[in-house]
Amino acid sequence: MPTLRKLPVAAGAALLTMLALGCKDDGPTGPQDSAECATPVGAVVIDGMVAGTLTSASCLLADQTRADVWTLEITALTTLQLDLASDDFDAVLFVRNSSGRLVVEDDDSGPDLDSRIIHTFGPGSYRVFANTYETGELGGYTLTVADVTPP
Repeated sequence: MPTLRKLPVAAGAALLTMLALGCKDDGPTGPQDSAECATPVGAVVIDGMVAGTLTSASCLLADQTRADVWTLEITALTTLQLDLASDDFDAVLFVRNSSGRLVVEDDDSGPDLDSRIIHTFGPGSYRVFANTYETGELGGYTLTVADVTPP
């Protein structure tokens, strides 16, 4: 399979391109993701924050970028804001459901080159991927999950 590169295009077009290529949407770990992608580094909770570091041992995705995988359990219909912030790399954040299907993805909706997702999730188990935009990017990050469900 040829090397896949993310290109700066409109968000909807980027999502459609990635779905068509099977980059992040085929199964719980993707079609050619490394074995490290099957094992989460931990769990993130609603109204919680985790800190992590992407290294050369982190999950290697099919597009050759590195990611950490976090689990997220949701018990009721909930609108969440997920923020991935890093001073070391251009952050990309995406979420897969328990079947491995891409639910939502973002690049650069947060401040600077950080990612922000605001999405309404149904009850279930999810896998949150703290990812980079370019191959070879590594470093520290924080992942924050906040309940922003309207009253």
